[in-house]
Amino acid sequence: MRLYAVPMKHKVLPVLVIMLLTQILSCNKQGNDDIGFLGRDASYAFGVYIGSDLAVTGNIAELDEIIQAMKDVISGAKTRFSLEEALTLVDNIDSSFGEYFSSKDMSYAFGISMGSYLVQRGVTPDMKQVSKGLKSSFSGKKTRFNLEEARVIFGQAVYNITENIKNENQRKENDFFAEILKKPGLITTSSGLLYEVITEGNGMQPQADDKVRVNYKVWLPDGTLSESSQDEPAEFTVDMLLPGWVQAIQLMREGGKYIFYIPSELSVRPEDADGTINYTTPVTFEAELLEILK
Repeated sequence: MRLYAVPMKHKVLPVLVIMLLTQILSCNKQGNDDIGFLGRDASYAFGVYIGSDLAVTGNIAELDEIIQAMKDVISGAKTRFSLEEALTLVDNIDSSFGEYFSSKDMSYAFGISMGSYLVQRGVTPDMKQVSKGLKSSFSGKKTRFNLEEARVIFGQAVYNITENIKNENQRKENDFFAEILKKPGLITTSSGLLYEVITEGNGMQPQADDKVRVNYKVWLPDGTLSESSQDEPAEFTVDMLLPGWVQAIQLMREGGKYIFYIPSELSVRPEDADGTINYTTPVTFEAELLEILK
């Protein structure tokens, strides 16, 4: 998770990856395992979809490596490549870069990318059914569902998971702010941003295009420290931050220290549609504005 927005490095992904990003962008790991379980038919359909996609491209053929990588990611086991390394391999399947890696490595990397996109969005498949659908579809054998049926079954299952997780997250967010609103001295803005002043600053107040130096910490609702400036202050231009942070920093003066309670809708940029760099949960943001750098 990042406080600021960054461009995606990996633009060239298989068709299935793009489909997953589109259909599952609202899912995340806030739901419980039952909410995110894909189910027998939908898992099989997912395998059919993967197998069909791979059979067309013909660049990745070690199916057992794909399945093993997905299992490793879903179980939290150590993988041969990091997600960053895996995406780099997948992005370069059709280039000369791919000649330096075995088909097993490429297939394993593809499995990491598939497993990671599911896990990061709270979706847990039945891997036995994924394997059956994948192998049957890839080899051209008759499958329980044709490709169009698989697309519909998988898409509907993912939509249901998305809606269930969204509802569960909204309930948790409502509970979170119900507790926060009990705090004395809390200030509420028209956008829904809440904050309390720890130390009032007496310096200049930043504008959106100013560069600032800040000490900060970010906590998730369960108290987990998600991000911080750690041992040295961070420097960034205010309008490069996510919307809630843009508002928050401009409320402060140099020398001030505030705690902000930021709703999930203020932690998402509309252009970041893949959902990989945004908080999809309310966060607590402690900020100390040290200096406006101009």
